[in-house]
Amino acid sequence: MDYTDFERSASAYAVMLNEIGFENVLGGHLGLLRVDSFFLKSNFLSAIPKENFSLMLMDQVLDDKDMLHKVASLKAEGFNFGVNDFVGDDVSMTKLAPWLEMIDIVKLDVLNTERMRADGMVKNLKSKQKKVIASKVENYALFEHFKKSGADYFEGFFYERPKTIGQSSFDVVLEEVLPVWNLLQSDADTRKIVAEIEQHHTLSLKLVQMINSAFYEFTNHISSIGQIVTLLGRKQLSNWLLLFLITQKSSDGRMNNPLILMIVSRTEVMVRLLKLARPDASAEEASKAYLVGMLSLAHLLFGVDHRALLHRLNVSDDIEEAMFEANGFYGQLLTMTRYLENMDLEKINAYAEKFRIEDEAMKLLIADVMKKVNAFEAMM
Repeated sequence: MDYTDFERSASAYAVMLNEIGFENVLGGHLGLLRVDSFFLKSNFLSAIPKENFSLMLMDQVLDDKDMLHKVASLKAEGFNFGVNDFVGDDVSMTKLAPWLEMIDIVKLDVLNTERMRADGMVKNLKSKQKKVIASKVENYALFEHFKKSGADYFEGFFYERPKTIGQSSFDVVLEEVLPVWNLLQSDADTRKIVAEIEQHHTLSLKLVQMINSAFYEFTNHISSIGQIVTLLGRKQLSNWLLLFLITQKSSDGRMNNPLILMIVSRTEVMVRLLKLARPDASAEEASKAYLVGMLSLAHLLFGVDHRALLHRLNVSDDIEEAMFEANGFYGQLLTMTRYLENMDLEKINAYAEKFRIEDEAMKLLIADVMKKVNAFEAMM
């Protein structure tokens, strides 16, 4: 990384920490911050709250033996360290050895590390009480393999289509939701919709619970299904039904799957970007933006084929094209949302210019979305 790259990265971190607020970004979780030698030697380091971040050393730092003393000194001051995207070959293993005492986390590049060596590394690191993040897990088989190997966290699983797995638990919930969904899409009488919802006690209870939470920010508590249907409207209720399906897919019975929070974040960003790009956008357009954001990730959570899920929900062609071909206005919104998720500043700025979105408005959007996601997690 040259000095210009460092300045760009430092600027991005400054926005996240000072203008958005790290508590909004992290929501009580530990943040992982990639750092190089420039960063570690800079005054900017003093702006990083030690207890909230682990500084993930890039490969360039490990190559610099002169940085050992600097990192040891920072460790003594209370900073936490990890290693970013480590490839476990012989050269890298030798390079890692002098740093092991100072690091708590190793982000292991499992895609580019020979499988048996990676398994041995996970076991060895766990024996030394290190946390292991399996990075670049691009398919379901890799996820399952490194889950069994003992990896603590995973990165990359969300961005590729996983292997389709058994759907029995999903189908039970889906079969409860689909009749209500279909009634909403066919403009059925409200009394019929309410009666269908009330046949399913879990669905009814979750609907009342979520609508009364801080996430929806309604002034008065709501206690009847009919009141909820009237207040939300059919489009928003349809979207909520999908959210209900998503929040049911947590393996330990709690709605704390990181992908759930990513879905909530993506839907919020989509709707807010729409309102910035088209201030006069209708409720119908906002509902479609929400749906595109949600359905762009839902198949990963369920472990089902993406197109098959869309066809079963009978979504319109333009929604499907937005996700698979990035076509049309909603396809562009989804593309920009993905750039925001990856903090690709150059591409974010290009889209912001195209849609005439001011920098300050974009910063407020990110801050508001972070608060919304944190409110949703607290509700869960």
